[in-house]
Amino acid sequence: MDAVRIASLAELVCKYARRRLDFEPLGREACSQAIMARLGPRDFVLAFHHMLRLNLVEVRDDGLEFTSIGARYADLLLELSSILRSEVGWGVEAVAAALNALTDWNATFKKGEEMVEYAETLIGELRRLESEAPGAYRWAVSLLVRYDFKSMEGPVELVRKIEELCLEGRG
Repeated sequence: MDAVRIASLAELVCKYARRRLDFEPLGREACSQAIMARLGPRDFVLAFHHMLRLNLVEVRDDGLEFTSIGARYADLLLELSSILRSEVGWGVEAVAAALNALTDWNATFKKGEEMVEYAETLIGELRRLESEAPGAYRWAVSLLVRYDFKSMEGPVELVRKIEELCLEGRG
């Protein structure tokens, strides 16, 4: 994978994100570089590889584009970014954290549709916690932006474990 394609993925994510998020204080020009820097170059390459493997993006003569399922994934990525912004305060950091959470680091999924279902489950769990257990929700959001999903359990499992611990504390 060459650096141009990898940078194209960052630009593609930023193009989608510009529709819904405010990137201040970095500004729009720094978006792709900031996302790659926050995730780290090596991890960004792995995220790119997993997106290709799951058919979330496709290589075209004029660059990269999200596939139809990839566009749904991008929408969910931005929805999760919006949730995480409450913890990090600005868009680029939130997008990088969401990309970290929604990358199939352990190659668990075989199709993009499975990754989309997982993202929907994560967002649904967070929305439910927000209304039913606000303390657990704040804890989950705080950890989601800081957690290393490459070597730990996935984000849905993390959120469920937080909820379980909070419920134990009540009992």
